[in-house]
Amino acid sequence: MNKPQLLTVLVVLWLAILGYRLATHEPQKTAPLTYTKGSTASVAVAKVGDPKLRVRLDLLNSSGQSSVGTPRNIFAPVQVYHPPPPLPPPPSKSALPEPPPLPPPPSPEELAAQSARTELAQYKYLGYINRGGKDFVFLARGNELFDAVGRGGTLAGGIVIKEITPSSVILLEPQTRIEATVALSGT
Repeated sequence: MNKPQLLTVLVVLWLAILGYRLATHEPQKTAPLTYTKGSTASVAVAKVGDPKLRVRLDLLNSSGQSSVGTPRNIFAPVQVYHPPPPLPPPPSKSALPEPPPLPPPPSPEELAAQSARTELAQYKYLGYINRGGKDFVFLARGNELFDAVGRGGTLAGGIVIKEITPSSVILLEPQTRIEATVALSGT
């Protein structure tokens, strides 16, 4: 393609774009003016805007306090800083209520009962069997397995089997007389 043909193609393309722009052009949007020449702005219009960005005309018009060496900030904020009220004095030591007394330490009997409950909670009821009209249970504690122990039988630590049912077993710690019901384990 030579230069005159290229120029002709570009001019035609430019005229097509210009024609398309004129054909699809929307008219400019206008709005009526609210200010009429020669009138003054109302107070309501002057109050619109951020109060921190107002010009302090009272500083501009003050005539008696002006001097060359004293600068005036006409853009100073309108709000005046008011420091917070002082904190009330701390209450005196005599006004503070005394803390409640500490609960007494657990008695040896309570400690023994708590120890017995902890020991009884370690047992798992694995199952039972009925031989000759007597029920026997299979129990475990940690890795230790107790098999075929009947009612009234003893386990490690003197734990006695008080009752046996298909769904639970009642264990009794003889020294503290604490009982624990152990339900049949699902495992």
